Amino acid sequence: MERWLLLRGLTRAAWHWQELPALLERRLGAEVVTLDLPGVGTERARRAPWHLGRTVDDLRARWLALPPGGTWRVLGVSMGGMAALSWCARHPADFAAAVVVNTSARNLGRPWERFAFGGLPRVASALASTDPAHRERTVLALTVNDAARRDAALASFVEHARRSPVARGTFLAQMVAAGLFNAPARVEVPVLVLASTHDRLVSVNCSRRLAARLGAPLHEHPTAGHDLAFDDSAWLVDQVADWAPRAAGVKAAR
Repeated sequence: MERWLLLRGLTRAAWHWQELPALLERRLGAEVVTLDLPGVGTERARRAPWHLGRTVDDLRARWLALPPGGTWRVLGVSMGGMAALSWCARHPADFAAAVVVNTSARNLGRPWERFAFGGLPRVASALASTDPAHRERTVLALTVNDAARRDAALASFVEHARRSPVARGTFLAQMVAAGLFNAPARVEVPVLVLASTHDRLVSVNCSRRLAARLGAPLHEHPTAGHDLAFDDSAWLVDQVADWAPRAAGVKAAR
């Protein structure tokens, strides 16, 4: 049985995947499992670690507690991609393959490439705001390029933010943990790098350098924003479905 673990990024929870898990399950015939990072979603009452290694330790402990069986693969967006890479580098037997989306690293990108100077103050201000509507409107404007999709989602995202608020301390801890992350020199499992050419929050050059460092294939979406998984989930699923069977062959050869 094929099983996929999905990891979200900065301050985002499994709820924000929207239709992606169901699309993956239908297209791949796989079981899809989501785990929230400490400090968000189901884990929002817990402290977010200030170091990505501790986040991975936390995620792995909860993953190991799941019912055993099947062949696991992992997909992570942004900070979730950093966690996926760190996890695969430290525990290569856990996953048969990894997909990372719009992910960056301190040793592969300049500070202004990893977080656009124009975007950082806006995100910081939004996440510090007590107004969920202002917060979600700002974050969606920076991470989703499809205006119609962004506008249609705003009300539900605001309502979710009211029901499941993220503490300011979580945002700060995750920012530090992500900022200090260094990409591993190599990862023993096949990796697919997906990126948005017109990501307005994180430069696509970060993904290009990451793919070159790992010798991984890179596919770029021509119009989507940083939250590619929401901006065009169908495209993302197409890329994964096309690559996953070939990745299984690479893993077996190794």
